[in-house]
Amino acid sequence: MKKQLVFYCFLADWCNGSRIVKPIIKDECSQLKQSYKLIDVDTEQGANLSVKYGIKNVPAIVAVNQYGAVVDVAKGNVCYKIIAKYAKKKWR
Repeated sequence: MKKQLVFYCFLADWCNGSRIVKPIIKDECSQLKQSYKLIDVDTEQGANLSVKYGIKNVPAIVAVNQYGAVVDVAKGNVCYKIIAKYAKKKWR
């Protein structure tokens, strides 16, 4: 199985913080050297995923490994820092 980290990026159109961090998140992801997938989740349309990962506030990012296990969660306006963390290290 190919190692691939998936970042679920929970955002909301009505949230100023979401609008601010969205371009930062995309820029941080462009710097990742390993395989990844970025999935934008509108919390109103993706309510099931929000519940599954316990997301109650936006913006938030959940990092999931290739087996579907949550490896990290970051919430708030600095949630994009989770991506920079994985840009610098190898993950399993």
